Amino acid sequence: MMTHEGVHTGRAAEVRKRRQATLENAFQRTPNRFKHRMPQPQKLPETRDVDSHRFNQVF
Repeated sequence: MMTHEGVHTGRAAEVRKRRQATLENAFQRTPNRFKHRMPQPQKLPETRDVDSHRFNQVF
């Protein structure tokens, strides 16, 4: 999960890189925990406006 602040200020990629490093470290120490598959952080979310769906509707 990403915070709204992290996504909208453009820090989401930085946070994802740090999470990846943490997951890699955890995998190196205990691969059994991850069924011997390298874990991946979640994909970066798309930024959206709160009311963007209203402007895409056809009236």
